[in-house]
Amino acid sequence: MSRKTNIINNVLMLALTVACVFIVTLVGNNNYYEEMGTIVLYFVLGAVAWAFINTTVHELCHYFSGKKNGFTFVSMRIFFLEFTKENGKLKCRLTGFLDESGSTEMIPENAENIEKRFYKMTLAGSIANIVLMVIGIVPIFLVKILPCFWYCFISVTLPVSAYYVFGNLLPMVNEGVRNDGAVLRGLKKNDDYTKVLLNLLLIHAEIYKGKTPSEVNEELYFNLPQLSEEDNLFVVLLNARYTYYVDKGDYQNAIKLSDRLESIFDSMPRYFKNQIAVDLLYNACTFNLDEDKADDYVEDYERFLNNVNSITNVRVKLAYVTNVLKDYILANKLKEKAFREIAKCKIKGLALYEEKLVKALTDNLPENSLEDDRVEEVDENN
Repeated sequence: MSRKTNIINNVLMLALTVACVFIVTLVGNNNYYEEMGTIVLYFVLGAVAWAFINTTVHELCHYFSGKKNGFTFVSMRIFFLEFTKENGKLKCRLTGFLDESGSTEMIPENAENIEKRFYKMTLAGSIANIVLMVIGIVPIFLVKILPCFWYCFISVTLPVSAYYVFGNLLPMVNEGVRNDGAVLRGLKKNDDYTKVLLNLLLIHAEIYKGKTPSEVNEELYFNLPQLSEEDNLFVVLLNARYTYYVDKGDYQNAIKLSDRLESIFDSMPRYFKNQIAVDLLYNACTFNLDEDKADDYVEDYERFLNNVNSITNVRVKLAYVTNVLKDYILANKLKEKAFREIAKCKIKGLALYEEKLVKALTDNLPENSLEDDRVEEVDENN
C-alpha cells in the first residue's frame, strides 16, 4: 500500500469520526440544557465504555468466526489484558498498552479453502462494529424521550464505533501491521504480503495436523516474494524459517537467521520482542553458547519467562538451568514440567517439535546438582 493511500485513509477516518461527534453533540446541545461540564462528563464516560465494548466485541467476533471456520484459539488481547488458553483453562495477564487496542491470534486446523475461511474471520470483527454504530444512531431519534445521561452515554457510540469501523475497513498500515481492511484488500488482490500470509497459515495448518516444522514442505518457507523489513510478516517469516532450521538440526542457518532477527530487534513491533528474545536466549544456551548473553536475556525477560507458562518458555528455561546454571535438580523438575505441558498440547506438530528439543537437552541429564558434584569431589580428595 502506498504512503499516500495510507495518509488519505487516515485523514478520511478522522474526518468521518469528527463528523459523527459533531452530529451527536449538536443534537444534544439543541435538546438538553444541562451544564456543559456535565454533558461533557456524560459523553466521556460513554466514550470510554463504548471503546472497551467495541474492542471486546470486535475481537470476540474474530474468535467466534474463527472457531466456525476451522481456526484454533491461541490468544486475545484487549487493551492491557491478554487472554490465553493453558491446559484447557483461560488465563489472563497484564501486558501494558501496545500499539493496537486489541488483537486475536488463531491458527488454522486444516488447509482446505484457507483463503476464504480467513477472509470470513477477518471481516467478522468489523461487522460487529457496524452493528454498534447503528445503535448509536437510534438515540438521535429518541432525543425527546431519553434523559440527558442516557442520550449522551448511548449516542456517543456512533462516533466511537465509526472510528472502529472506518479504522478497520479503510485499508491502512500502522507500524508495519495491516488493519482488517488492508488484509481483506490484499486477499482480493493476492499481493506479495498476502502470498506470504497464506503460506504462513498453511505452515501452521500442517503443524496443527502433526508435522514438525522441518517436515512441512520447504517451498512454503522459501518460495516467496521478498517483503520489506517494515512489514510485520517479515519478522514472522524469519522466525518460521528459524524454527524450520532448528527442527532440522541445521544450526549454521539457524544462527544466521537469529543474527538477522537480532539485528532488527530494536525496530520490530513490541509484541514480537518477547518471543524473539526467548528464541535468542535458547540459542545462547545451546548451539550458539554464550553464557553472558544468556544471563542478559534472562535478566531482561525474566517476567515474561515466568508469567507465560508456554511449552517454549519451559523448554528455554530448561536449557538455561541445564547448560548455563548447571543446576541439575531444577533442570529435572523443569524436564518433568516440560513433558507434562507437551502431553497437554493440542497442536500435534508443536508438541513433537518441543519434545525433540527437550529430549536433546535432557537425555544425559545428571540427577544431582552442581553443588552435590562439588561436595563429592571434596569428599574424594579427603
